[in-house]
Amino acid sequence: MPALIRKSAGNSAKITKIVVATGTDEALLKNLRTIFFKTGATMIGEARYGKQAVALVQKNVPDIIIIDVETTRGAAWAIAQISAQKVCPVIILTDNAATPPPPEAFSATAVFSVLNKTANERLILNAVYVAVARWREISSLTREVAELKETIAARKIIDRAKGVLMSKKGIGEQEAYRLIQRYAMKHRFTMKEVAEKILSD
Repeated sequence: MPALIRKSAGNSAKITKIVVATGTDEALLKNLRTIFFKTGATMIGEARYGKQAVALVQKNVPDIIIIDVETTRGAAWAIAQISAQKVCPVIILTDNAATPPPPEAFSATAVFSVLNKTANERLILNAVYVAVARWREISSLTREVAELKETIAARKIIDRAKGVLMSKKGIGEQEAYRLIQRYAMKHRFTMKEVAEKILSD
């Protein structure tokens, strides 16, 4: 069972840091402590209130947070904050499986699962594993998209700077590119920085 939470077929990263917000439910807190102790993960934060949960997540950046929405005061606010800040995935625990999940479960992008808090160890660990694995994939893709956008933006600026050099110096595109490149290497600037300087002169 612990192996479920420790690694996946394509990701050997171990889940090590977990925050829980169980409000006043001491039995639930004890159960979660027992479950995660077996996996080797560390519960680095235990919150009774939503604000405590958010503060713990911001400070420790855990792999996941598990929130009991029934007994944790301010749980809805905490879920919204954690989701907006894109810190980590969220699993919601509720008292009654027959009761519809709170609206936050549908609107908060960080929420990956809603479980009955009486769920057994297998269900909880599987939910944690899936949530963290998907979160890491999404985070990786988000970084890649951001880097791609930055690269495209830099290329546009460099192209504009090449045009300025071509016009001012009467040189070809390749020579203009090499001028920017050589200056960047000599003065330890990025080509984008050099291009911005050319455009601002």
